Amino acid sequence: LSHASFIEGLLEALCSSQVQVHALVHDKWDQKQRSSLQLSVAVSIVAMTNVLAKFDRRGEVVHYIEQKPSLGGIAPVCSPAFLLVVLCRITGITSRMLLFPFFSDLLHEELKIS
Repeated sequence: LSHASFIEGLLEALCSSQVQVHALVHDKWDQKQRSSLQLSVAVSIVAMTNVLAKFDRRGEVVHYIEQKPSLGGIAPVCSPAFLLVVLCRITGITSRMLLFPFFSDLLHEELKIS
């Protein structure tokens, strides 16, 4: 149940942040609105990174087979390996957040859609 809520939170944050990034890309906001959108996107990135990093943390059980833990995170929280994994997670999340808004923007330019 707890992993299902992790995934649900991850999907909600990803969808909402993509909409917010799309809005930022089109730049039709005053400075106060833009700052609010940027803060919201940053919070979404942190939330998604936290969810994914929990899967890599030592002692966190990620998968069960027949009610027995079968796969768990192995990286200690303060280790360089864990920090590199978190950096990789942040990079992956950010690239996915930018993919659809940039693709949409480029497609609109190519097809001359306003």
